[in-house]
Amino acid sequence: MFATLALLATVQVVDLLPGLYAAESVEPTAARVARFKTDVLEPNHTLFADTGIVLNDAQLGAYLNAVDPQLPAVRAMEQTLEASIPPIAASFASAFPKFRPQSVVIYLTPSLGDFDGMTQDVDGHHGLLLGVDNIAAEHAPLGVLIDHELFHIYHHDINPAFFPTKSENDLYQYGIYRQLWAEGLATYVSRQLNPGTTEATALFSQRLATLPAAQVQQLACFVEQRFDSRSANDANLLFDGGQHPPGLPARGGYLIGYLLAQDLGTSHTLAELADMSGDTLEHALHTRVQTLCGS
Repeated sequence: MFATLALLATVQVVDLLPGLYAAESVEPTAARVARFKTDVLEPNHTLFADTGIVLNDAQLGAYLNAVDPQLPAVRAMEQTLEASIPPIAASFASAFPKFRPQSVVIYLTPSLGDFDGMTQDVDGHHGLLLGVDNIAAEHAPLGVLIDHELFHIYHHDINPAFFPTKSENDLYQYGIYRQLWAEGLATYVSRQLNPGTTEATALFSQRLATLPAAQVQQLACFVEQRFDSRSANDANLLFDGGQHPPGLPARGGYLIGYLLAQDLGTSHTLAELADMSGDTLEHALHTRVQTLCGS
């Protein structure tokens, strides 16, 4: 179904980018779209279907025309990733001895204009999709990005009591506090595993990292009022880059979750934090959110 697997250390890597290159400069646009669908989308239908990204032919054509001049940078980033993934995965495995890198497949893939990194189950293994064109365009910090996503995979694997859903994006269905913890802890872990990383880099947001204390408090109160909410709308206001609470920044849930993880991290190792679940974790998080709200 997928392109040939290359073994890098103990993490498998699938490179789908040659199919993108094959469509480069094919004219007219309709022929470029047809080539891209034949070489990339159709052989990997399940992979792309599970992303939830749906583009019609006109949207695909616009995407391919826009990415065409970026392909030299994409090729360079492809090479950088191939060299960077093994040491990043090895470092992650050293920090989390229960990590099973052999269960992970990393896909170097066109982003379809939508993502830098995302995780999903693919044919019985854990898949990490890296949107190489977006990563190249945004100069995303590779260690932070990959460690963040690898932690989601690890967290899901070793803590099923906390992680009853296929994706961290579905955790709000069991209470927003779970998604808050999953994203905040992944952010905290990615910073801890990459010494010298700033909060802005770990949060992928300068605004969140420099948010005034009064607005941090407002965000915490917004979370506290919805701590047990199972509403998709509430989750989107806290975690979706395109939505936000009135007067507050988007993705504020990442910041509050990170602050909770940072606080708990003063008395727990990273591995201990990943193992936490149940009433003890829920109480610890709720108490700290209340403190932030009242501070």
